[in-house]
Amino acid sequence: MKAEKRGTEGTKGRFVGVDVVDLGVDELRDRTRDGRFLDRVFTAGEQTRIRAAADPDVELWSLWAAKEAAFKVASKVLGAPPVFRHRAFEVRDPPGTPVAMVTYRDHAFRVTTQVDDTRVVVHAWSHPASMILVCDMDLAEAEALLGVGEPFQDWQARRMSPEERESAHSRASALVRVLARRDAARHLELPEDRLTIQCVPGPTGRRPPFIHLDGVPLADADVSLSHHGRRLAWALELPWAPVQAESPSTRSSSQAETTVPPQP
Repeated sequence: MKAEKRGTEGTKGRFVGVDVVDLGVDELRDRTRDGRFLDRVFTAGEQTRIRAAADPDVELWSLWAAKEAAFKVASKVLGAPPVFRHRAFEVRDPPGTPVAMVTYRDHAFRVTTQVDDTRVVVHAWSHPASMILVCDMDLAEAEALLGVGEPFQDWQARRMSPEERESAHSRASALVRVLARRDAARHLELPEDRLTIQCVPGPTGRRPPFIHLDGVPLADADVSLSHHGRRLAWALELPWAPVQAESPSTRSSSQAETTVPPQP
């Protein structure tokens, strides 16, 4: 594990993307009946899948989240975010495997999906990978876990560096950033104040986040962040070996977590 000055090409192709959809948001309902929306976002094959699904709404937003997560990986693989046309990212399910593929031009990204009554979480990754940690949490649970009991701006000033505050464009954006940094520090056995998660310069929505150690991007790690409605999600690609010994922090039992081992 080392820190070095680099661009996106310096991470050896190990990138992650995550997207969360809060199924309780009213605006998500009945989009399966919106033909213009379906034609703009989904291929003909994907629309067939939506119509044939036991729950078309959940299928629709699962496919949507897969495209969003894959776009985040593509943004780093390509060195900069491409123009995001949802139909250009096509979700394919190889027979007999729980891991789907999302293709974009000549690239293919693996994705897995977690669904319950409240949310859809999809994470995508490129390979080779070390270890992927995927977590999601309700906004209120996150505020309780992180001790947001003071004016939010005061909490941000205490918990986030100026670079992180500049990268966080909303309350949810700030919370998910601190949660991801907390988990990265716990796994790497580093003091949390040595890590920052900050974005490259650019317009909101086109600024991929990166993990920095002592102000320098980490060459062997990646991060992706997502929030929607009342849900937060983050994914970390990390090496198995920590940087140095340090007592791990305590995790809330309400937090969903998935660890994905390396795959060929």
